[in-house]
Formats: sequence, C-alpha cells, structure tokens
Amino acid sequence: MLLSHHPPSQYCRTYKVFGIRICARCSGILMGMIIGVFIDLSSIELLLLFLFPIPTFINFILQERKIIPSMNLLKTVL
Repeated sequence: MLLSHHPPSQYCRTYKVFGIRICARCSGILMGMIIGVFIDLSSIELLLLFLFPIPTFINFILQERKIIPSMNLLKTVL
C-alpha cells in the first residue's frame, strides 16, 4: 500500500505499475496537478476551476450507488 490507500481486498480500484499499486482516482488527480503546472492559470476563469471537479464527484456518486459500473479508466479520467 505504498502509493495506494486501498487494502488488498480493493486492489481492483488500483493500477499496478512496476509492481507498485497506485489508486486509479488519485492517479487522475496527480495527472491533473502535473498538467496544471504547465497551464497558465491566469488565462482560466476562476469559476471554471471550481467546475472542473464536478464530473469526478458525479462519477464517484454514481459508482458508489452502483448506477454505473466502476471502471478504473473513468476514475482516472474524470
């Protein structure tokens, strides 16, 4: 559980990279942070920055309620 906060029973929610488990949802957040370093934030409206997390929140609720299937790719991208 070095980079994954999931116990072995929830390894389906992780990626295995070079033998290390990485949380799918957290890897998407990390990629967004890395991309954000290269984007000029002064050109983005402040309201837009508050709207970016909404798809992730909706995806989380729908997956937890079992309305849509839980897929790591969705967790990473949204």
